[in-house]
Amino acid sequence: VTPPEILPEETVKPWWRKKRIAGPLALAVCILATYVIVGQVNPSNTTQLRRACNSGDFSSCANLGDLYEYRGTGVFQDYKKAHALFEKSCDGGNRYGCRQLGFDYWWGHDPVSRDLLKAALLFQKACDLGDSEGCLREGEAYRDGEGVSGNLQTAAALFQTACYGEAGESQGCYDLASMYSQGEGVPKSPRKALSLYEKGCGLGSRPLCYAVAKSYQNRSGGIPGIDKDTAKARKFFQRACDLGDSQACAELKSGNF
Repeated sequence: VTPPEILPEETVKPWWRKKRIAGPLALAVCILATYVIVGQVNPSNTTQLRRACNSGDFSSCANLGDLYEYRGTGVFQDYKKAHALFEKSCDGGNRYGCRQLGFDYWWGHDPVSRDLLKAALLFQKACDLGDSEGCLREGEAYRDGEGVSGNLQTAAALFQTACYGEAGESQGCYDLASMYSQGEGVPKSPRKALSLYEKGCGLGSRPLCYAVAKSYQNRSGGIPGIDKDTAKARKFFQRACDLGDSQACAELKSGNF
């Protein structure tokens, strides 16, 4: 049974999958945004970030880069400035800056061309600096052989780090659980896969909470080979429901365990 797919909005930060609007529509959006945010612009924050960045605070460089990347308050959208700020931040050892710079190369965002190898190396640097999502993206590169030679064992180790890192990534738990469920790159182990699902649930992933419940319920959508446990199934359905999963709420209401 293939594990359930994680909902993108739960595991992927919107800044790296956001598509850019081009042409007249972009101009219209910008004009509208100008009117919408009137009275809310606080240029002093931008000035403070710029001063801090120039003084060697590389996290401020990364934050300022975000403002230019996504047309934040007080600045006009400028991808070249954003890229330069992420680069400065990463060169200064800021993990978030390295990750953002990696996404620029991964997607070929202005002003650079797509370069999967460079992206993978930047994700690796972010991971080495302690960024859980950097480890996740590097793991995906090794799993899929994009920019680097495919290596499932290396991917598994990186997913492990992403899942159990300081700011754990539930997608890393899911990706590693999938490998244990299928026996790809690691020994097949339904029990280990389930423990990773539970870890991801604890990180706030409602699909993984739901999948844990279905596993203990011994029904489709869960991991096969898990002993039935009605009390645990109810517990994880409740957790998924509390996180907003309507299917889990319906299961609880039905009481059909």
